Amino acid sequence: FLFATWSDEELTSLAKVLTKKTFPKASTIIRQGSSTDCMYFVYSGRCRVLRQLELSPSLTTKLASSLYETRSSESASLMEHGEPRALRADAPLLEIGELGTHQYFGEVALLDGQKHGKKKWNHAASVVSLSKVEILVLSKYDFYHHINESTQDLMRQYADKFYYDDDKIRQSISKQHKWDSYKQVHGSM
Repeated sequence: FLFATWSDEELTSLAKVLTKKTFPKASTIIRQGSSTDCMYFVYSGRCRVLRQLELSPSLTTKLASSLYETRSSESASLMEHGEPRALRADAPLLEIGELGTHQYFGEVALLDGQKHGKKKWNHAASVVSLSKVEILVLSKYDFYHHINESTQDLMRQYADKFYYDDDKIRQSISKQHKWDSYKQVHGSM
């Protein structure tokens, strides 16, 4: 949807400045709290978006009980055997999304950095490859020279609508736990 209104010339110009990188399965592409000066497009493969956040002890307990019941072995291996390492041992690492071909990430760090007058802005989440992944990398310089203002505005609007901050994630966990508890008491639906 981002480039739907772009001409062939604009798309070709953008394609010329992209760099392709390949990551094996279970590689950390970006790490929460780190800063980069790039935007990333998934060319092939799938990635998980993981976010570590501090929760109250009761929310941590609620989350842990539901995670252990539903976590797949593939998810467990990513969480326990390496990538990404937890930022803090006492804060859970949550999967908040999955990315596939033609999806992108890293743009918020560039957009927020610009908005706050910073050269670099820290990533709010980690992105880890679920399979071998090919990523197209767009540098900050090329981002601002090839991504027009209306496309940047679309990115901001999308991020504001769909990217959860810590409070929204906490609220979502709490609501899900209440719903799960209700279903246990009243029978599954």
